[in-house]
Amino acid sequence: MKILITGAGGNLGRVVVPALVEQGHTPRLMDFRSLDTPYEYVQADVRELDQVRRAVTGVDAIVHAAALHGIHLQQWPPQDFWAINVSGTFNVFEAAREEGITPAMVGRRIDQLEERLGVKLFKRSTRKVTLTPEGTTFFEDCHRLLDDLRSAEDSLTLGAKSASGRLIVTAPTAFGRKHIAPHLPAFIAEHPNLAITLHLSERLVDLKNELEES
Repeated sequence: MKILITGAGGNLGRVVVPALVEQGHTPRLMDFRSLDTPYEYVQADVRELDQVRRAVTGVDAIVHAAALHGIHLQQWPPQDFWAINVSGTFNVFEAAREEGITPAMVGRRIDQLEERLGVKLFKRSTRKVTLTPEGTTFFEDCHRLLDDLRSAEDSLTLGAKSASGRLIVTAPTAFGRKHIAPHLPAFIAEHPNLAITLHLSERLVDLKNELEES
């Protein structure tokens, strides 16, 4: 089965893709960013219906993972939360409807998952669909795992952006006072775990032997 994964460059997408491949499915990745991937990839934005239609063409099912979360509040303006989470989801739904990807097909996939797990995840009636106790537990466990994954990736990202350890800078006195010292407060604020030593001298300093142990 060919499955489109929207937001394939995000945390959820990176987990879903290898899982689908392991189950024998063929993924088609979609993201607004350029992705370095061995799988079929379509660069498209969920906010643009025509782009979503192009990405949906020829797939059997969709995993809609394109969304903004609380961790994105500092990088994205509020209007993009609505445009991606609401309008973008509607665009995916509309494109799926036009392509003939129906809720019935989703229901068959749920049936297959329940059969594989050996438990009923949903309680169905003519009026509504609700989670069973087992479904609630499964949902909460999956949600927790995804939150843990996001937290782990956020920690790595923060570590990559924030340096730690010790930094020794040596420079001629006049140059250091004019071009280095004025920028140190902002640099220190950005990297609070970094200990900085600024050594100003008119002679060539041996960093290893003279300053490393000081």
